[in-house]
Amino acid sequence: MNKKAKQRIDVMIAAGVSPTRLKGSDAQGLKVGRSTIKLIGIDGNPTVAGQYWTIKSGQPLPVGGFMQQEAVREGNVEYIALAGERRGVTRKWNEATGDYKFTKLGNDYYSLIRRNYVVAVPVIINGKRKDGSKYTLKSRMPIEKIGLKPKSIPLNLNLSQRRALVKQMVEGELPEGALYEVSDEAWDLDPDGSWLIHEETVGSRRVGADLDTNLAESHVVLDRRVGARPVFSHFLFSEALCEEAFEEHEDKLCCPRQIASVLKLEVGAVCEDLLAVERALYQTETWEEVGCSPRMVLEYCRMNGLGCVIVHNEQVLETLPGFPILAFTVHEGHSYFYKSTRVRQALMARRTGEVTRLKKTQRASSTPITAEWKPWANELEAGHFFVDENDLDTVRAWFLDRGKYPKVMMKDRLQARGLMYNLTKRGEGKVGTCVVHSLPENSGLISDWLKRLDIGLEYRGEGLPNVALKVLQRLVKGTREREWLTGERKAELLEAYDFKCAMCDSRSSTLEWDHICRLSESFGEQEFQPLCSACHKEKTEKEARSYDEDQLASHFEKATWEQYVDSPRPPPLVYRARQVPEELPPGFVIADVRRCRKNALEYCTHPLPVFCPLDDVKRRTEPTLGDLNFVTTKYKSFIHQLGYAGPGWQHRVQTEWLLYAGVVAWADITHTLTATAHLPASILSGPLRTMEAAWGEDHALAKQAVNSLIGLWAIDECYSHKLRSSTYEADAPSGSLKRTFHHGDGLVYDFITSTKLVGNASCRPLHDLCMCTEAVRMGQMLYALRQASAVVYEFKTDSILYKPLKRTPPKLAELRFRDLDTLRAQLEPSAEGARRLDERHLVSPIPNDAKPFRVLDATKGDVMKTHPRLPRRKWTLEERDRTWDTLPPDEGELRVLEGGSLLCTGVAGTGKTTYLQGVVERLRASGKRVDIVSKTHVASQRAGGVTADHWVRRHVINGVPSCDVLWIDEISQLDVGLWLQLSKLSFTGMQFLLSGDFNQFSPIGNSFRGSLIAEDAFEASGLLHTLAGGNRVELLECRRSDAELFGFYSSLIAGGSRFDLGLAAAVREAKALLTYDGLAEHNLVIGHQKRIKLNRELNQQLAPPGAIRLEVSGKASHGNSAQTMLLWPGIVLIGCLAVSRHGIQNGVLYTVESVTDEAVVLIGGVSLTHAHAKTCLRLSYAQTYASCQGSEFDGPLRLHDTNHKFFSLKHLFVGLSRAKLASEVGLV
Repeated sequence: MNKKAKQRIDVMIAAGVSPTRLKGSDAQGLKVGRSTIKLIGIDGNPTVAGQYWTIKSGQPLPVGGFMQQEAVREGNVEYIALAGERRGVTRKWNEATGDYKFTKLGNDYYSLIRRNYVVAVPVIINGKRKDGSKYTLKSRMPIEKIGLKPKSIPLNLNLSQRRALVKQMVEGELPEGALYEVSDEAWDLDPDGSWLIHEETVGSRRVGADLDTNLAESHVVLDRRVGARPVFSHFLFSEALCEEAFEEHEDKLCCPRQIASVLKLEVGAVCEDLLAVERALYQTETWEEVGCSPRMVLEYCRMNGLGCVIVHNEQVLETLPGFPILAFTVHEGHSYFYKSTRVRQALMARRTGEVTRLKKTQRASSTPITAEWKPWANELEAGHFFVDENDLDTVRAWFLDRGKYPKVMMKDRLQARGLMYNLTKRGEGKVGTCVVHSLPENSGLISDWLKRLDIGLEYRGEGLPNVALKVLQRLVKGTREREWLTGERKAELLEAYDFKCAMCDSRSSTLEWDHICRLSESFGEQEFQPLCSACHKEKTEKEARSYDEDQLASHFEKATWEQYVDSPRPPPLVYRARQVPEELPPGFVIADVRRCRKNALEYCTHPLPVFCPLDDVKRRTEPTLGDLNFVTTKYKSFIHQLGYAGPGWQHRVQTEWLLYAGVVAWADITHTLTATAHLPASILSGPLRTMEAAWGEDHALAKQAVNSLIGLWAIDECYSHKLRSSTYEADAPSGSLKRTFHHGDGLVYDFITSTKLVGNASCRPLHDLCMCTEAVRMGQMLYALRQASAVVYEFKTDSILYKPLKRTPPKLAELRFRDLDTLRAQLEPSAEGARRLDERHLVSPIPNDAKPFRVLDATKGDVMKTHPRLPRRKWTLEERDRTWDTLPPDEGELRVLEGGSLLCTGVAGTGKTTYLQGVVERLRASGKRVDIVSKTHVASQRAGGVTADHWVRRHVINGVPSCDVLWIDEISQLDVGLWLQLSKLSFTGMQFLLSGDFNQFSPIGNSFRGSLIAEDAFEASGLLHTLAGGNRVELLECRRSDAELFGFYSSLIAGGSRFDLGLAAAVREAKALLTYDGLAEHNLVIGHQKRIKLNRELNQQLAPPGAIRLEVSGKASHGNSAQTMLLWPGIVLIGCLAVSRHGIQNGVLYTVESVTDEAVVLIGGVSLTHAHAKTCLRLSYAQTYASCQGSEFDGPLRLHDTNHKFFSLKHLFVGLSRAKLASEVGLV
């Protein structure tokens, strides 16, 4: 702004001129005579002059412009509000042309609103098979794949004009010739194919709209007048809607009619109340003519003390507490009320707005096999039907022309995979579901392939990538064969374990053979141990399980995911180094890698890493490679650096090659990532050969099946795509893709939303193996060509176009896999026995005589048609700060209340549970939902929660966590399988409270994919730091035991005065200090046999006259089998069921209130028959050390087996920390 304009503003301020609306728009400015200065533009934003006026006048600018509002539609006319309660028309819908006509005001309004467009162009894929034959496919390709960005254009054009402009913009940026090239495939634009162009929607433009919570959309829907004719669409819980919702009437009384039906009221009474509400809300009395609004129903509920839930686009927009509940969904111009009380309560419990969803564990499909599908014949009936994927829109139009709104099931955010329509008595006179599937290309060939494989998989209409993945998983699972021990091997193991149980050291004539690592998740060598039946049963119940069917997938904690999985992947090596003559002269040669990616898996020499959330990125300090290595070597060109494409993560196979070739030095490898578990290197060889053989010799889909697998492994983020249709454009959810679907004489708007499914699983290690092996093979070819002084021209992922010298032709065609680890010695001989200074690592040999490379005379078809840039990867690894912020208890609580997470530690008995129960109480008082979990029923009951296994199955496996804060108690007891699932929640922004004592026992049978987990793995992991947010409170003051007892057992842990004393000396001191020798109500033992013996003896000794005997006959089948018990009022029993039943939980103590000849009644009201009591309950005088964690004992306690060979300082610590008084503890 120049000096003269400033002076004019100064004069107007001095003259007291105030901003006013400028003629012809809602812009605001200063006006004196003909002199005008604009302060607020039509977009509502201050101009430079407006900013100057604010500074000089010291006054805020008035609200102006018409962009800060939503255009309102009445009939075929849209308008916006102007000053002076005027309305300005922006555009009109022309039914004859099926498009909008813009006014001058509308042109200004919509020119300032832009939309992004997602575009996929039609392509023809021309490729060449291994036998030289050619194939052609048709598909669509997102423009982002060729480096183009989504297009953004203003909305002051009609739909057809916008689509034409977007297409014109994309066509202007498409490269000449082929759009994309990879290996033996070229992707060209299909001039006759159809383009996919979808508009991205945004939230409403209303002042104060909160786009993150969809508040703007809520306002639009709440004030919509409803009462139009109902449509038969796909609704949330559609089976629970009341019948009146679908009745057709000439009036607008659909809402009161349904309300009266649900609440059993008179329609007239409801109408009177709604009229009163309308007067208060809108100061009108027209609802019976124009329809009721959802906001009126909400206020009706408020006035009458009712609960209310309003649903739109399958999301809860508004809730109002109260009872009974009115719940309804708004769709287009009609409201649909729910009749079912259960559904109304479920909707009230739902959260408003977006809900975080986790990726669910895959389950068996309920879709029938394709052989049972029938061809679609334009007849509406229940069943499964199929059409060609290009005909699905025609079938949908058939439904819409008949007033039926089928649910459109999406394959991805651009393409539909099927239609589903629920038939109802009221709509079609019959009940059932009609599903129309689109059959993918080559569906018949895929079905035949599955039949030839004969592995129990049947074809259900999936695409080739998904089918190939299922086949590989099934075949990999089939490589696991149970090992049966020979008599000789059993004898060796029994002798090694002294004919005793490996867990409790008890002798038994019925020892059972246990897999040390869970067989169902192991693939390597099977190791066994003898266990008594009780220990075997306990270990089987408690050992880790991942709940995950994909044995090849790795799972990462959030920080490691961001450091590794989110980092750039190895790029494909596609580049033109020199211009090839237009007419390709003789002498050019094309060399390519035979089945590069398939052979990378089949001939893999390194065990396949499978990561768990306890695996962290480590700084490399030793000359040892990890499964994955971060390399920082400066990038120049992959041609000179033999396949190296820049800093980033590499699979070990590439790092070995680059060290061997002298491209990379050890100092360049800064960090490593090594997996807990590894699968055998050859585990994929057999399954891949089986898959290939079932296709037949040189079948076109054989290569495509494997490559599609690798394509799936490249996808880490998973989305659920949902299409909603409406004739109301304002129904667009924020952030959706919008398209217009025409049918007959009508149209509907399709809104496609994509919901990210949060997970921590990734197959990137497998993808890196393939891509890095490909880069190694390219590097090896480059090395051989460089040694032969060949001139290199072009690179296409796994092939090189070059011109050799006649006198020194490269020896690529002669090389075999077994030659690749000695390539330098063969092509660059050195003195015998000498090793080059830059040869820093050996390459793992591949003992196979197959030839990795194929060399042919080049043809014109081998020349690239694109001009790609030099492949380059750049990534800087950001190290995570793993230091802890140790806080006093009051500051720790404040940190949590401010939204942070927290770890609470302390020796047993220091009040961790009590402290966090107080924090939870304050969190709940602030309105947050807190769930509490622990490993055992005892610990979870004490903290007020449920077992972690139960919570994980309900909330994580099913994909919808329902709390704001999760408190995980006794964290040292949780196994890796549970942490694998719970770590997914760290990606959701959930708060965590963690509590526990790592001085206690670690989980039983804690293994992952056949590898045992170290006892301190979780305590030392980055996962613990991530979940706690780096915040820690350590409690030091004992609240359970007396000072004498606490002082002794707290000295047994690391850092304590007795930790290095030795077990024997510590036990002697404990016996000298803790001398109770009376009758002990509580006893801790190592073995189950002793537990059973003690329970029997004490039960008989303490039984009063008149005790009821529960007799158990027969021989016990295992250590925790039912045993004969004498029962009387006051005796304490313990639950023994692995799964809660009859109100009894495993490990929880129950006191008998009364006992008769027919029933046992427990305090709390649980009544059991004698048979149920014998099944669910056991005597509790003696327990094992391993099962008492999370418990505390009132009364005398005796520790047994202190001379047992398995007894340790940890047993002594755990046992003593269960008691309260030193005077009531004894040791034997």
